[in-house]
Amino acid sequence: EFIGTARNAVNFLSALAVTGELELLTRSIFLDFIFPFLYGATLYYATAWICGKLSLGHIFNKLRNISVLIIIAVICDLFENLSLFKLIYYPPEDFYAYSAYFLAAVKFIMLGLIISHFILSVLVVLVESKKRQRVNK
Repeated sequence: EFIGTARNAVNFLSALAVTGELELLTRSIFLDFIFPFLYGATLYYATAWICGKLSLGHIFNKLRNISVLIIIAVICDLFENLSLFKLIYYPPEDFYAYSAYFLAAVKFIMLGLIISHFILSVLVVLVESKKRQRVNK
């Protein structure tokens, strides 16, 4: 993902070939095409669930905005995988190395925002539920 240049990709792939791990990498790239859909669905439903626990006017109850971030992360991951695929199976080019680098960075930024939102939302829900329990006593 963060290989950077075609030259670095060639060096990395050559080192994997020497250690006998190149075949494992080439097989795993196909599995990596499924992963964005799995974490995308998981993060979407987790966000929908936690947003459903928040009051309607709460600042963190922004499922539509978070859903857009999830879609952006998934699309970046898919295109990043295509770039990595091109680096592995075709003569490496800097364009694909730079693309993978940039798309991975955007993906991880989006995922960081999404997961931060989820954690903060869970904390808000827990604090609000504790407050309600105190009031009901």
